[in-house]
Amino acid sequence: MTPITDVTAQPQQPLQGFEVAFLRQPVHVAHMRHITAAHLCRWGLRPPLTENVVLAVSELVTNAVLYGHGPEAALRVRFTTDTLLIEVNDENPAPAAMSHAGEDDERGRGLFLLSGLTRDWGARDGGTTTWCSFVLSEDQR
Repeated sequence: MTPITDVTAQPQQPLQGFEVAFLRQPVHVAHMRHITAAHLCRWGLRPPLTENVVLAVSELVTNAVLYGHGPEAALRVRFTTDTLLIEVNDENPAPAAMSHAGEDDERGRGLFLLSGLTRDWGARDGGTTTWCSFVLSEDQR
């Protein structure tokens, strides 16, 4: 699956959301997972959606830590009545691209995972922002 590139993936009128900047250090991957999980709980969202969203955040933030440019990156999570959008900006103009990991490779499966968990994913802002979206059904809210 090829990501959608340079498409505006903006939900209509966000009901809830947060944005946080973080240093591109591995320890902050866990911090972003915890912050996201706390917000999802506060918003009343439930598993399995919450687990999938936290996994997607982990994958996108890990990519920002590993491949981003500059000392910082930013995570933004927003949702409307029917869509949850995750965006990570890492200032790297090379858009995220799915790779084919070998059997013994320790990396290279994150975007493949995203393609199976999310409605869509892609890159925008000249490649510096990678995003993914989830559909919110009534039973997940």
